[in-house]
Amino acid sequence: MDKWSFTSYFITLFKRAHSVFTIICKVFHLLHNRPRTVLALACLATVWSLFQVRHLNIKTAFSDLLPGNFRSVELLQRIEEKFGGLGNLAIVIHSDDPEANKRAVHFFHENLRSHPDVNFVEFRTEADFYRQHKLLYISLADLEEVASRVETGFWLSERKHNPLIINLLDDNEREVSWEATSFDDLEKKYFSRLQEYLGTPDEKILVVRVFPGFDITDIQRSRRFFADVRVVAEQLRLTAPGAMEIHYSGDVLNNIHNEGRLYSGIITSGKQSLIWVALFLLLYFIRIPFGALLAGIPLLMAVAWTLALTYVTIGHLSIISASLGFVLVGLGLDASIHLLSRYREERLKRLSAQVAFETIILETGPAITTSVLISAGAFLSLLVTDFKGFAEFGLMAGMGMLSTLIASLVVYPCILILAEPAGLIPVFGKTLYNFNLFKSRPYPHWRIHAGIVLLLTSVFCLRGIQTHFEFSFDKLSFTSRNLAADSLLHRAGVELAPPAVVMTPNHDEAQRVADKLRRRKAVDSLTPTIQTVMTLSDLLPADQDEKLALIEKIKAAVPPGTIESAREPLRSNLIKLRDSWDVRKLEVEDLPEIYRRKFLGRDAESGQFTFIFPSQDLRQGWSLMAFANDVRDIRLDDTVYHASGVPVVQADLLSLIIPDTGQAAMLALGIIFLLCFLDTRSIKGAVVLAVPVLVGIIWTLGIMKWADMRLNYYNLMAFPAMLGLGINNSVHLYHRYVEEGKGSLFFVLRRTGEIITVASLVGMAAFFGFIFSDHSGLASLGITAVVGISMSLLAPLLIMPLVFGFMEEKHLGKMPDAWDSPLASADA
Repeated sequence: MDKWSFTSYFITLFKRAHSVFTIICKVFHLLHNRPRTVLALACLATVWSLFQVRHLNIKTAFSDLLPGNFRSVELLQRIEEKFGGLGNLAIVIHSDDPEANKRAVHFFHENLRSHPDVNFVEFRTEADFYRQHKLLYISLADLEEVASRVETGFWLSERKHNPLIINLLDDNEREVSWEATSFDDLEKKYFSRLQEYLGTPDEKILVVRVFPGFDITDIQRSRRFFADVRVVAEQLRLTAPGAMEIHYSGDVLNNIHNEGRLYSGIITSGKQSLIWVALFLLLYFIRIPFGALLAGIPLLMAVAWTLALTYVTIGHLSIISASLGFVLVGLGLDASIHLLSRYREERLKRLSAQVAFETIILETGPAITTSVLISAGAFLSLLVTDFKGFAEFGLMAGMGMLSTLIASLVVYPCILILAEPAGLIPVFGKTLYNFNLFKSRPYPHWRIHAGIVLLLTSVFCLRGIQTHFEFSFDKLSFTSRNLAADSLLHRAGVELAPPAVVMTPNHDEAQRVADKLRRRKAVDSLTPTIQTVMTLSDLLPADQDEKLALIEKIKAAVPPGTIESAREPLRSNLIKLRDSWDVRKLEVEDLPEIYRRKFLGRDAESGQFTFIFPSQDLRQGWSLMAFANDVRDIRLDDTVYHASGVPVVQADLLSLIIPDTGQAAMLALGIIFLLCFLDTRSIKGAVVLAVPVLVGIIWTLGIMKWADMRLNYYNLMAFPAMLGLGINNSVHLYHRYVEEGKGSLFFVLRRTGEIITVASLVGMAAFFGFIFSDHSGLASLGITAVVGISMSLLAPLLIMPLVFGFMEEKHLGKMPDAWDSPLASADA
């Protein structure tokens, strides 16, 4: 075959591309000859799917939304493996009885420290360690002052003891001015008076922090662990009844509440939405109610197939893909509604059931096939994005659309074919007549449509369209949170802001990283994002050699006989001094075990952590990304260390989702236009189908701007639903108009317009329940979906009659061949 014949063959094949959708429907129609076999296979597939779905769970960590080869994700996995599970469960004890509070924290420690899921438990401040080595931890200047006065005998000449020594050596030491000392509970050891327990100085609020030894993003394991902690709390209440309050906070509980409640919120909202869906269906199909109920069977099958394929291909759901089922409900019922409505229409024409089934598949089927495949292609285009949340959602939605296509055009007609002889789907109503018997004149109201479109566009977009992304995590969580526990933790000075983490091979490298970050903080003096940097070596006393030399001078200047002969209270202070001077140079191995666990993890041989604490509120996205940019890469000569941790992963997510959203939207619109072109075999036809979808999205973004509702990673999932239903509406109006011919716009709007209105209302009903959710992100999803789907209905109903009415009048009733001949010939 020479190149010219090959080109000619390719052009011929391309010209016939429009018939692919009809060919698919004819294949489906052949399958309807074996309805029992089809249903048996569908049921077997559903049973297999239900067994697979049992193992499907939701992964809700932000790291699960990023590609696994992202540096921050890989480092986070290594850090979690070494530490045993980043994050903690904070147990807050509150009562007016300090002794009861202390007994409570000891009770939790004794009952939880040997738990197989516990890495370690922290409730004390290691104050004894600092008292034991107090002369090494006071400032060098203060120690030099003590040595100077002891050597000169100044203190011996005073009848009253020197207040300086009391201040230095009393049980409540002076505050020390040492920079790198703000690591959570360690901060209060140096900057506040020493306390025995984590909590407030009066011990009316005490805190126990339990560090799990597993990945806390494992929600099921976190729930089991938290249930064990609650059992210990109940045992405590039995042994120590009283007015003691026990509250919980921390990363473990936040994951359980946010993700567990999120899942429960989705289920609850979904149940409410399904009630609305059933209500709309029954109201519209009041004269064929059993047929409407039967429509739920293939829909549930499609959802089960999709979830099973998701488990096989992906293995889990995410916080983004968890809402996919409701997108499938809207799009899946759209196809069933069109089939059932067309079946009812054909039966009211007094056609036989066999002819009605053939008509709905060969006339309405191509429009459904076109719209579903366009939606599937748009969803699958998300696979090219780096944002794994979008890619997984696109794959699931694409598989869902294909499952919906099979369920709607293969399984559902087979159900109707088997139900019809039994009289289960009787059709009531007046006789309908073919439109061709009374063709009308060209559509005269297209100018009114044009005015309405311009008016709506001007009103909706007067303030512009919404392009800003919501960066505040507080605005995307539950409105009712455990504020009591967080307030008590704040009063106790136990902050829960997660640090960024750098893992280095040894102490020296960790110190070099810390020094580089401190210099970076000093340079960025105007708007520093780094508050403090902490390494294990920083916990050692500063200037130990100089301090040890001074201590030797103090020991030599205070003979034992002098101490015994001194008067009170000088004698007691000298005894304190003597009891503190038997010290040696401290090494990392001498630090309390709980601190070594924090910095060395479970594996002390593979390096140590450097913790970087932010100076800004990381619940605000811009601050989060600025902090991550400052700490992400630390270059030391020829070595580069990289930070990870929750803040860096969240910043990577935000920085990736914005460009990927734009890329995904442009690619999806491009695929929609291409498939519309293949369907209509005309650029003008593709524009007619695609423009209403684009206008509907623009109107939605304009309304969001008016309402000051920003885009976020929850309501972004409403856009696939409005896109799918929008293209469905355009395709059905277009196909029905081409099927009926010129002058049929009144008829098409009355019949197909009514059907797409009902289908859109059902699609909106699938999201109604989310509007009333106490989770702000889910509520924004529901509101955006309802607004967007309504705009995706309004735009085709206004724009397509406008275009077709204009063309009818301009061409004096003769439609251009490029618009109607392909579909007309295909249907013929």
